[in-house]
Amino acid sequence: MVSDSADSAGSARTLPTTFLVVLVALLAAETTVNYIDRQVLSVLAPVLRDEFRLTNAEYAAILNAFMITYMLSCGLAGWVISTGAVGTALMGRVEPVRLRER
Repeated sequence: MVSDSADSAGSARTLPTTFLVVLVALLAAETTVNYIDRQVLSVLAPVLRDEFRLTNAEYAAILNAFMITYMLSCGLAGWVISTGAVGTALMGRVEPVRLRER
């Protein structure tokens, strides 16, 4: 005979539908912002070149600096998340590695 506690322990926990909808909406918004921030410099190219009197080579250097910084920050964010500090990383704070606990 199977007890009720065995049935409840074996069943999978389900997440509320509202939570899943909010999660998907936040992920969609984050992805949209991610794509927009990569395109802002391209859209503003004529304005920025006129405003700061930049040549094509100087503007390309600015774009390269932006992309290199973006690449390095993605690597840093991946390292922070892989250390187990997911909550800290999602809140935008970088917590120093706790050397005293090792």
